[in-house]
Amino acid sequence: MSDPLPWERGPQPAPREPGLSVDLRRCSGLTADARATLSATGAQHGAESSAIGALKAISAAQSLFRQGDLDQDGVLDYGTLSELAQAGLLEEEVARGLKRDYEFIVQPGSSPEFTWWAIARPAEESEEPRRNFFVNHTGVIYYTVEAGEGICPCDVDPFGNANPAWACIG
Repeated sequence: MSDPLPWERGPQPAPREPGLSVDLRRCSGLTADARATLSATGAQHGAESSAIGALKAISAAQSLFRQGDLDQDGVLDYGTLSELAQAGLLEEEVARGLKRDYEFIVQPGSSPEFTWWAIARPAEESEEPRRNFFVNHTGVIYYTVEAGEGICPCDVDPFGNANPAWACIG
């Protein structure tokens, strides 16, 4: 027996808030403040997931940029965020350096033929600690929880290596 067609399935469950696994409209025992807090937490997790996805896209873009010598300078090197954007390798929001409340900084390392790094940090300072993300030429994503401005590019060593205190996501 085959699965029913979409119009034969009948009513579907209500849509959920982005980033949450529960339908907040069905949580009648929660106060409005509690529902708002859960919704904000879901939005923050959604922004973090978006930042991680953007860093993965930046990593792929760096490989394509280098392999294709897309700056056409005769050197197989990695690029800045601006160069990746000019080559058309990134979606518009990431190319502008800002997506879903995260700021992106992308730079070649001290040996641009071999190293690069990127940071995704909250675009606005916060007294509440928030996750900041880092990826480099190895493709491994790291995070740290910081309040205030978040990760500073000065926290990255000249070779594009992560700070040893940052935890690895994968």
